[in-house]
Amino acid sequence: MGNLLDGLGQLIIQYPSWKYLILGGGMILQGEITILISAYLVVNGSLSWKEFLTVGPLALLIAESFIYANGKILRNTRFGWRLYRRIKPNRRLQFYLFYLKKNLIKLFIISKFLPATNLVLFFLTGWTKTKWSQFLKSYFLSLFVWFGGMTIIAYSLASGLYLLKTEKVFAQVELAIGAVLLLIIAAEFVAKRVLKKFMAIHEKATTIGEIIEKEIGS
Repeated sequence: MGNLLDGLGQLIIQYPSWKYLILGGGMILQGEITILISAYLVVNGSLSWKEFLTVGPLALLIAESFIYANGKILRNTRFGWRLYRRIKPNRRLQFYLFYLKKNLIKLFIISKFLPATNLVLFFLTGWTKTKWSQFLKSYFLSLFVWFGGMTIIAYSLASGLYLLKTEKVFAQVELAIGAVLLLIIAAEFVAKRVLKKFMAIHEKATTIGEIIEKEIGS
């Protein structure tokens, strides 16, 4: 069986107009996997650093800013107002929205490592009428931490795997990358569970605090 990654590299070389679509779309759908595969393509010369460092972050910025903008637009519509009035009595949701506003940068960084979670978070950021300047400040910081960190890790792994392949120590590079991808998916699943439990504990602590304050006040 031929090397799938080398085949992808050849496809990009033969059809250069598709590389931006593949890179941008992959970054939006599953960033960590795309960064790892892109790093391998950079190492073997199928993709340039300029293309990788430009197209990837730009595609994310456009897509995720669009989600934020849609949340903000929907909130200001008649439907958004009616929906807000229906969910306003929900204390749990109100707690999450309040926590989001107070911990925007931290949640942006965490959500970058959790696919799908970050999309919901960006929509809710727009829904809560967060200022564009505040969104961009938090967004660029989280993008720098996530993209920079993942690129360094992915390039280190890809360089080692490519070196092993050229020395014919390990021919099936896709097997190793596949194993790494499974570890990434498993880590993201565990991180989601941990984050969910943390939010539940934080919410309970806040509720208990409010009850104590009311009792003391009365």
